[in-house]
Parts: sequence; C-alpha cells; structure tokens
Amino acid sequence: MNRFEKLVAGAKKKVTEILPAEAAAKSQNGEALIIDVREKDEWDEEHIPNATHLSRGTIELDIEE
Repeated sequence: MNRFEKLVAGAKKKVTEILPAEAAAKSQNGEALIIDVREKDEWDEEHIPNATHLSRGTIELDIEE
C-alpha cells in the first residue's frame, strides 16, 4: 500500500458520511469545505456552488511532499 492509500484508509476511519443535502447546508453556513477532485473540464461544465476545485492528479502529486 502506497502512502496515498494509507492516508485514505486512515481518513476513512475518521470520516462520517453525510447526505448530500446536509453537505450542502454545512457548506453554505461555513461548517464544511467541499473539495471537487474531478478534472478541470468536468469542473468547468458544472460544479457545486462554493466548492473548491483541486484535481485528484494534483493531490496525488503533492501528497508525497
């Protein structure tokens, strides 16, 4: 298992899943940050209001640092 996979596995143990409507409400009132990890062309086509774009490729490149 590489470092990225270990980080994801560790995060999954600490993350509570919520419904989309709850995520939207938390994003709108500042309780949560939604990070959209799709590619830029997908982001440009449509994205969740107030979401931050950070492509998966960027995360995977920078995760080793």
